[in-house]
This record gives sequence, structure tokens and C-alpha cells, in this order.
Amino acid sequence: MRKQEYDVIIIGAGIGGLTCGCYLAKAGMKVLIVEQHRVPGGYCTAFKRGDFTFQVVNTLENCREDGQFGRILRELGIDKKIEIVKTNPCLILAFERDKIIFGDNKKESCERLQMRFPDQAKEVEEFLGFLLESSFVSLYIKLKKKTFEEVLNEYFSNQKLKAFFAFLVAHTGVPPVRLSALTAAIHLRESIFDGGYYPKGGMRVFVDAFVEKFHEFGGELTLLKTVKKIKIVNGQAVGIFLENGNFLQSKYLICSSDVTQTFTQLIDNKCLPKSFVRKINNLQPSISVFSAYLGVNKSLKKELDSCHELRYSPSGNIDDPLDVARFQKDYFDGYIFCYFPSFSDSTLAPLNNDTITLSVLTSYITDKFWEQNKFVVTDKIIRRIEEVIPGLLKSIIIKEISTPKTLFKFTLNRNGAMRGWMPTPNQIDMALVPQETPIKRLFLAGHWVTLPSGEAGVPMAGFTGLRAAKLVLQGEQHK
Repeated sequence: MRKQEYDVIIIGAGIGGLTCGCYLAKAGMKVLIVEQHRVPGGYCTAFKRGDFTFQVVNTLENCREDGQFGRILRELGIDKKIEIVKTNPCLILAFERDKIIFGDNKKESCERLQMRFPDQAKEVEEFLGFLLESSFVSLYIKLKKKTFEEVLNEYFSNQKLKAFFAFLVAHTGVPPVRLSALTAAIHLRESIFDGGYYPKGGMRVFVDAFVEKFHEFGGELTLLKTVKKIKIVNGQAVGIFLENGNFLQSKYLICSSDVTQTFTQLIDNKCLPKSFVRKINNLQPSISVFSAYLGVNKSLKKELDSCHELRYSPSGNIDDPLDVARFQKDYFDGYIFCYFPSFSDSTLAPLNNDTITLSVLTSYITDKFWEQNKFVVTDKIIRRIEEVIPGLLKSIIIKEISTPKTLFKFTLNRNGAMRGWMPTPNQIDMALVPQETPIKRLFLAGHWVTLPSGEAGVPMAGFTGLRAAKLVLQGEQHK
């Protein structure tokens, strides 16, 4: 057994871990990031099939100059290494027979909604004004304990309009009846009305920029290393044991990885309050996703208005991703999310070709279910999306399928969760899974940290990485 010493060891090289590592290394600390996968970045990863490059995460938000994530990129110098562009229009919603375009002009997007629902034009303006112009504190006070359905009922009587707003926040993976109203509000502000940011060169280049800055600051990153145990002495984290038996010692430890695994497998139960472990086990993880990655031998940019994302709701009804019966029907009626990263980045596909990602939200179900049904489900989704992208099936030359198990392999996230914890009103309390843990000098980062908004994703993972770094630096100053 070899012994190596660091100021800080970070478990997990997702955006949360990389952000934390950059800030700490920049502050002069000796930092090691340990990653079990062969590449860093977590879900911000990419892979090649033939001449096509595909990505798990296809868009960013909160990258504007005064956004929290935008400030992080500037403070770390990431903005000097990559160029982040804003796609416009960002989103096309195909809702039954309607098609509504959302761009970077909030006023125009609001007017399009009002034209579609003229009977509630005034209510649309009031609702969006409240969501987009209120301070976070005001939203928090008014919405924290409510579901999105309760808020929609306060503003609207038109059932189709309420279903449309449910479709707008569908990426959270929770129907309005269970979705936190505060999470829905933040999602609308950041992902819908200020989304569509994209790093030129793709997500792999985006992650590489973080890794390069981390190395420039003096940090060390090791891949394909699995943490077996976290060593606790007198209630304090002192290092980690790797699967190969090596022990790495550190003053501080940051876990930017699956929280359930951290506290049920990496740490002995006797070191933790039973109530804390029970609470972690009882929390419900967010939804996972099933995706088909397609390379097509034609250009779709003009016919799809160069949008970055198309969402299709065949029936216009509210979709519940926990409903497994959706996959058993002859025709898939649930929400379909389509991403076109090659519209913004021509390096991802050959000339006059495009990359498309078709995704549907789902629970993990079982490995056996996906082994038996993944090709059937893919065919159903493609047949459905041909209703808005005619001729797609005949143009496919590359097809790769990803199930919730694939996402689990990428990150070891519980049930292949895509967004940390499920954003219901009872799961957005900061006290549930705070960044400070019952173990001294052990902190958390990433989307498993509970935040007041309940909104996860890449920007919030970066924000928790910054906060974790501040906790370490404050500990050093206090000492």
C-alpha cells in the first residue's frame, strides 16, 4: 500500500468536481480529482460513431454575462479557451397541430403564446411577468411549498394552456401535480427563456477547457480509478482507499459523485447517524432518459429553422415519465425531445449531414426490459417524430441507443438519474442534503446537493463546486 498526501481529494470529475478543483488549485492547494470513467465530464461527454460525434448533454443555460455560471466561466478563464454561442431560435414546440418558436427575445416568445391562447392573453402576460421579473427571494417565498399545478390553476382556466406549460417544463421529468412550482419557475427562466447556449466544438471541448485550466493551476486528474472506501478517523475524513489498495491521504475530501453510494457504500454506517442514512435512502432520485443517437445523410437545418431543440407532444396530454405503459402501446404518445447539435457545430457531422438525438424521459425500469424492448421503443419514437420530420427513417445511416443503464455506467448515478433528486416540493430543502456533511472535512458538490430551487443541471453543478471550494478555503482561514 502506497501513501500519497494531498490538501484536497475530489471524487468525481463532472462539472461540479472540475469547477471545485479549479478554484482550489487556483488558490494554491494541492488537489487530486479521482474519476472512475475513462473520460472526465460526467454527462458532459461525447462519443464518435463513424464520422458522427454525439453528445449526452446538448445545450447549456445560465451562461449570460450576469449569470452565476457565466461568472464562473470568466473567473476561471474558461471563456478564454472556448467560445459559447447563443442559438436562436433555441426551441420549437410541436404541440398537437401547433408549432410555437421560442427564441432569445422574451417579448416575442410571450406574444406567440398569447396568439395561440388569445382567451388568456392577459393571464399569460401576468404569469410570465411574475416568473421572469420577480427576484429569486420573491419566487421562493411565494412558490416554495406549492406544486406547479397549484400555480397554473391560480392563473389559468384553459386546460390546453396548462398542458402547454407542463410541456415547457417537461425536461424536469415531473408532471405539474408533483413538480415543485419553484423549480418550474427557475426552469422556465433559465432553460426556456435563456437557454440554448452552446460551446463551439462541442461538450468535449467544453470539458477539456476545464481540465486544461485545472492542470494549469497545478491540479492532478486521474482516470479509471474507483474509490473503494473513504477513511474516517475520529469523525473526520482523512483520505480514500482505491480499488487497487492504494491509500491517498488528504486534509479535505469533496464528493462530487452519487450521494447514495457515498454514504451507504464508501463510508462505514457506524460513522454516520442512522437518521441521515435513512433520509438519503428515502429520497427519490430524478428521472432517467432513453436516447437514440442518429446520424442522417441529409441536412435538416432549413426545414427546422436552425433550432437547437424540437419538442414534440403527439397527443397534447400531460406525460408522466413514470408510466411504463407508454412503451407498450402501438404508437408512443409521450413527449419526445429532439436535439440538433450539428446545426450549431458543423464539426459533429460530415458536410450536408446532421446529428440528431431523440430522447424520452423514463424511470430505470429493469435491465431486462431494455434488453428486450430498446429496438422496438426506438422504432416507435422514430415513427412518431417522422410526423414532424418527414423522411427521417430513410435518411438514417448511424444509430446508437442509450438506456438508463448506460447513464449509470457513465456516472454511477443512482437509477441512472439525469438531474440529481426529483424536484418535488418536499425535496428542495437545503437541509436535506447540504454540502456540509456529518463527517468533518467531507463536503459535497454536484447535482445531488439539494438547493432551494431544486433545479439541477450543468450550471448548478458548477455552482455547488464553487461553494464547496469556498467551504474548504473558509476552513483553512479559520484554522
